[in-house]
Amino acid sequence: MDAGSPKFRRRKADRPAEIVAAALEVFAEKGFAAARLDEIARRAGVSKGAVYLYFETKEDVFRAVVAQAIAPNVAVVKAMAAAHPGQAPQLVLLDVHLGAGLHGPEVFAQLCQRWGQTPAVILVTAERDATLRRQAAERGWGFLAKPVRAPALRALVSQTLLRQGASP
Repeated sequence: MDAGSPKFRRRKADRPAEIVAAALEVFAEKGFAAARLDEIARRAGVSKGAVYLYFETKEDVFRAVVAQAIAPNVAVVKAMAAAHPGQAPQLVLLDVHLGAGLHGPEVFAQLCQRWGQTPAVILVTAERDATLRRQAAERGWGFLAKPVRAPALRALVSQTLLRQGASP
């Protein structure tokens, strides 16, 4: 690395998520009307022009905040509210990252407490981390890497349910 290059380079693909995270903070602190794209850009560590590369308007940034940071939490709250003792599903398809910093296995543990049961699990992830595959195996979970192919999913669902003694 030459002396003129920055020590830390973020991947371009990470920038929209960084902008959304910064926007969530600014919108939460100041409200939509008082939030300024300059402040969002500063907190994200990008220029205001960079924000416009990914989002046309402040409204678009706000929509992204709702879609990426708020909606996943609403889905988890709904799942928790719908989880009644003794009514666990036979099988859970579980993603590692549920958005907004939520970790699938942690949410699953909370659901199991509510159900009072631990159903079979197939962990689905785009991560290529061998540790995740090992942890899934240690827990007796199935594992599928994204993108998920329908035949592989059908086969693993059948295998998992047969192991559990249920009909696929």
